[in-house]
Amino acid sequence: MKKLRCLPSFTVIFLLFMSVLLPVSSFAKSTDEMQESTVLITCGDLKGSYGMGTGFVIGHSDHVVTNHHVVACAEQGGPVNIVLDINNIIPADVIWSSSIKDLAVLKPEKRLNRPAVTFTRSKDVKVADRVYVMGFPGAAIDQRLIDPSTITTVKVSQGIISAKVKSKDGVDLYQTDAPINPGNSGGPLFTENGSVIGINSAASLVAGVVLGEDGKGKTERIRLGDNIGWSIQADELLEELDRLGIKYKTEGRQVKKESTDGPPILFYSAMIGLGVLAVSLAALALFLTIRKKGRAVVNVEDLPIKVSLSKENPDWHQEDVETVTSEPTILPKPAPIKKKDTWIVVLAILSGLTISIFLLLGFLYVIGSLASSDGNAKPVNVVNNDQKNKPIGQSVQVTVPLLYDLTEEEAKIALEKAGLKLGKVVPQKDLLSKKGHVIKQSVDYESKIAKNTAVDIIISSGVALPVDANTLQQQGITIINQYWDQADDLFKQRKWEAALELYIQARDMANILGNSEKNDMNLIAKTRYAEVRIADSMAMVKIELGHPYHALQDMEDSMKILTELKDKNQLTNDKELGTAYGNLAWCQLLNHMPDDALKSLQLSEEYHPKSPLLEITLAHIKLVTNHFGEAFVLYRENKDLNQSGVKLSNVIADDFSKLKKAGFPDDKMIIIHDVVLGKGKGAGIDFEEIKRTIYFQTYAELAGDLEGYMSTFHLDKGSAQYKALYNNYKKLFTTYTFKEAKVEDMDITQESDDEAAVEVTKSFEYTDRTKEYEEDVTYQFTLNKTNGPLPWQITKFEVKKN
Repeated sequence: MKKLRCLPSFTVIFLLFMSVLLPVSSFAKSTDEMQESTVLITCGDLKGSYGMGTGFVIGHSDHVVTNHHVVACAEQGGPVNIVLDINNIIPADVIWSSSIKDLAVLKPEKRLNRPAVTFTRSKDVKVADRVYVMGFPGAAIDQRLIDPSTITTVKVSQGIISAKVKSKDGVDLYQTDAPINPGNSGGPLFTENGSVIGINSAASLVAGVVLGEDGKGKTERIRLGDNIGWSIQADELLEELDRLGIKYKTEGRQVKKESTDGPPILFYSAMIGLGVLAVSLAALALFLTIRKKGRAVVNVEDLPIKVSLSKENPDWHQEDVETVTSEPTILPKPAPIKKKDTWIVVLAILSGLTISIFLLLGFLYVIGSLASSDGNAKPVNVVNNDQKNKPIGQSVQVTVPLLYDLTEEEAKIALEKAGLKLGKVVPQKDLLSKKGHVIKQSVDYESKIAKNTAVDIIISSGVALPVDANTLQQQGITIINQYWDQADDLFKQRKWEAALELYIQARDMANILGNSEKNDMNLIAKTRYAEVRIADSMAMVKIELGHPYHALQDMEDSMKILTELKDKNQLTNDKELGTAYGNLAWCQLLNHMPDDALKSLQLSEEYHPKSPLLEITLAHIKLVTNHFGEAFVLYRENKDLNQSGVKLSNVIADDFSKLKKAGFPDDKMIIIHDVVLGKGKGAGIDFEEIKRTIYFQTYAELAGDLEGYMSTFHLDKGSAQYKALYNNYKKLFTTYTFKEAKVEDMDITQESDDEAAVEVTKSFEYTDRTKEYEEDVTYQFTLNKTNGPLPWQITKFEVKKN
């Protein structure tokens, strides 16, 4: 009976512990839930090659966040896909991205059946907090290593927050020791509670180009240090989501008055405290029940056993005990249960049940509050694509036109032509697009929507001028030069966005003064010329920021003004036209307009012949249009020259990074970078430099470049051996055109610090325009370290096998 009486108290304790522990354990997301929110992203170029990265689901599972560089292919029209599993690939559009923040937001073709993440702001993140990195590191998804069906399995690594830092562009970052590898880019950085505090961007890696044994270059990423990774703080993303009007969920680690999650967290914390109190009460009731229930009050005199104690021996002995056996043993009756004990148990049970109910209600309130949280701030100046804009009962569907870069009036005409109408027009500061031009539309291009639907637009308001019209007129070109000089200083510091804003202000002030009838012709000419030069600088900044389309617009505007000045005989130096046409050609090439770029270069040479920079641009055009031989010669001839104190080999390498970012394939660029420029991973290492000489010679043969071929030899130009070799290869390159030249095998034996023996087998495919030839040739070379155009040059050679 005693056990049965204790059962209610045990039940109360069990229920209360479950009520407290279950919500606490449910409050944090499991690792499985974190993985469910993480998705694989692929981005393809127009030639069918794909790169991979990571993203995660936000909002109502209708948007995905990743890095800008993961989806950079979209700028050139490449497809972006979200891969949920090997048989479930969902196309997505990039609706916003920033190369500075390295962030992008995607809109999937359909809503994803994945849970959206919850964000925690940086003020609630502490150094040394434990974090989890989720994603698809490149080595882990290599199909040569694992079953392709498991490619979409999310990989998890962990670490801590090492520091809070800023990038050189002012972006707030976390430094973490959690392993972040190529492929993790764009993935979420989770706390232990399962909320996202950052977007993984990169480990401390630099790109290096390595020359393989097969003679082909390949790009490798080289780690600068262990346990150093970077993650963009979530606040950088959230302010953009607010601007875009995309909903998201947040939670706070600490209770803050301004937090929308404060009341439910306070309420839930109070409920947990009351639960602990109820557990204590029930435990006390159980203790009192066990101690008092069912016990009788017994006096020693009532026992049927007599004990005698000796004065000499205070201890009792068995022989001193007299047992009465003549009478039956009578057991004492239990004392009655006292009412106060019963009430304690009843009170504990009622209290426990009541508080359990409140705990459950509190838990449901917290979950409901978190689920409905839409962020801490309402978006400002946001285009809303509300369904209420759609006419009721309208069934005719029309296609939304592309409004980007149109003026407001042009956008209105385009919409009306498509059977739609212009909705709200919201101005917004923008550093890239022209003032008054559309930078965003509320309904995606080529979407199907109901006829007569209103489409809202955001237009660029440009950048506000620093002075009013009167002050500008008074100070004239002085204030323009002031802002221009400040922008140039920021340009040198590579503070691109800050420089661009000052350039825009200087350009706009020059435009106002240059078009004012109040000013004399001399001032107008000066300000118009200043506008040209500033526009050129703006174009170069926009290229650095990864926006070649907008750079091209600036250069086209610059050319118009220069042409006007020339026609009015106000241009004092025609070389300015040559430089401008060269810059225009570079912008056109980055926009995949090689034919236009070539025409601009031809015009440039009329005004500024044989400029090394123009030759480099021409080399780029030849390279991307599959004229490798001509490009090889141009790069070789110009790489060691200097332009304004800068070695052109460095300019070429920098241009290659921009061409690659613009979507051009980099296989031939890697060859030039490694072999011609000598900037590969092994630059300066004797063994690698010996290999470089052999490959340089082979590519010179492929290019039909006699001077390049001869530069691999260290021979006296007046010697019979040099003249025979020169004449032999001059005839060879005149008679035959090489279609292929490859190093098939190479065996290097370095016999001393400045001499090496190399056995090389090459394969050739060539034609005399009437017949095709193929052959393999094995050479034995002796190379010595020299001060020639290549660190190691050939001093002796023979053909071993033909």
